[in-house]
Amino acid sequence: MRERGFTLLEILVVLVIVAVATGLLVASRGDSAARELAGEADRLYEAMQLALEQAVLQGREYGLVIGTAEYGFAVFDTDTRRWEPLTQRPLHPHALRIDQRFELLMPDRAGTTRVELPDSGQLMEGWSSMEGQTPAILMLSNGELTPFRLLVNRSKRAGDDQATGSGY
Repeated sequence: MRERGFTLLEILVVLVIVAVATGLLVASRGDSAARELAGEADRLYEAMQLALEQAVLQGREYGLVIGTAEYGFAVFDTDTRRWEPLTQRPLHPHALRIDQRFELLMPDRAGTTRVELPDSGQLMEGWSSMEGQTPAILMLSNGELTPFRLLVNRSKRAGDDQATGSGY
């Protein structure tokens, strides 16, 4: 008669299965944060491409107003000589997740300058009037784009993913 219980081999097989499953779970969770950053960069890139196409097709100047964790598009009204915010999809204002941040770098004669961005929330508060806000990146009706380098980072880590434009 066989006694009840597990053999050492059975216990080891179960431990190996649990270890492999845990490893796969940890690896997949780490990739999801990187995928989310890449998704934000792709979303912004696509929106900027659309705004540039609209600028050329409509013969109007578009701009990207950007804060530390949010962005929105505006169009220049030649009659009022003011930037008017866009509020309808697909160029409506967008906020990043709470653990994501933008970092904007602009070329200058000395190399590259980091642009001080408004804190999260400030951009959206005055969005309807665009009060005190000027686009940092322009998409011009002749197809030109302001040179820039825009990083989408996790709050605590720099350089996780980025969207970059050449301006030419």
